[in-house]
Amino acid sequence: METNSLKPLRNLLMERWKKLMALSRAYRTDPAYRARCDEDPRAVLAEECVDLPPGMEVRFVADTADTVHVAMPVDPNTPLSEEELAMAAAGEGRLHIDSYGRQYQLRWNPERKMYEHDYNV
Repeated sequence: METNSLKPLRNLLMERWKKLMALSRAYRTDPAYRARCDEDPRAVLAEECVDLPPGMEVRFVADTADTVHVAMPVDPNTPLSEEELAMAAAGEGRLHIDSYGRQYQLRWNPERKMYEHDYNV
């Protein structure tokens, strides 16, 4: 069940996900676009209305026939932003979108001492 307070954030995340999927297609099919992504990824993302926090590094990396890249999730011990702290205080976890475009939250389960995926957001 989606709360009214999460609906705008969910819509924003889905909009960004769709833009990133279009960016991925362009990266794979257009050599000039790929070169721009490799040279200045922040500028390319800014053109797509994806704002990154200052100091955050971003890199485009493509798999090849003999190399596969595995992106590991953020360490759960990473400090939370003020917004994430407010969400945690309200019993909500970090919002994420999986590779299929489905939204979920990571919720801390104190009994199991681990994060669990909750797709019912």
